[in-house]
Amino acid sequence: MVFGERYFNIHRIMFTILGLWPYQKQKILRIQAVFFSSVFFSLVCFQLTPLVTTACDVECIIKKVSYICITSVYILNYYSFYFNARTIKQSLEHMQLDWKMLENKNAMKILEEYIYEAHLFTLIVLILVISGVSVFIIFECIPVFLDVFLPLNESRLRKTEISFEYFLDDQQYFFLYVIHEFIGLLIGLSSMSITGSYLLVIATHTCAVYKVASNLMQGTVTEHVLQIPTPQRMYFMYNNIRLSVHIHRRNMKFIDGILLSLQFWYFPLVIIGVVSLSCVFFR
Repeated sequence: MVFGERYFNIHRIMFTILGLWPYQKQKILRIQAVFFSSVFFSLVCFQLTPLVTTACDVECIIKKVSYICITSVYILNYYSFYFNARTIKQSLEHMQLDWKMLENKNAMKILEEYIYEAHLFTLIVLILVISGVSVFIIFECIPVFLDVFLPLNESRLRKTEISFEYFLDDQQYFFLYVIHEFIGLLIGLSSMSITGSYLLVIATHTCAVYKVASNLMQGTVTEHVLQIPTPQRMYFMYNNIRLSVHIHRRNMKFIDGILLSLQFWYFPLVIIGVVSLSCVFFR
């Protein structure tokens, strides 16, 4: 599978890690899904407990609700791909078939140009996510570092940005809070970035195929074609028009199928995302 190996290697690795790769064994997928679901729902659960156990003013409630909404977005986004594994598999096979069908050098050049940009974008986003989460956690651990290198009579206050309630001493078990926050953020943002970039790959691939279809239609009648003997010219023109229409109809059906599969998940996801952003701006 040359196409997949060249341009879907990052997605294959990340989807395999997250339990979203449709070619994995079902037992392994279920085990991974249970693990990641446990992480996501534990984040929501332990973010909700402070609302019950501690007194909060309006600003505090808005802050906690915004983070809970973000976690809910992670969950919906993850399950939108997990429960649509068949659709993801079909989309991979669809794009691979396009590459086999369009063997013309000009068409291949257009497809590679478009898909390379999406591939590069995926790589950059993943690097930014991993480095960003790591830097964020390091900043939260600054009080610990200062206690080691510049100690005071008392330990500095340690606090995570996202408030959790484990019913444990948050100063003594600070690293438990940090590790849970780090794992949740890394999994959530990684799943968001890799699924989002995959949808971008589908969009860029579709644009590239439409451009190929447009070039085929434009190349149907040229000065060079008009100089070809009539039987060959008619066959060439018919073949170009037929292939162009077939490509166009095939991609329309492909995009409709993707949208139909994901709209059930992305509609509430967008609503929750808007609520979360509203809370952030209100703060």
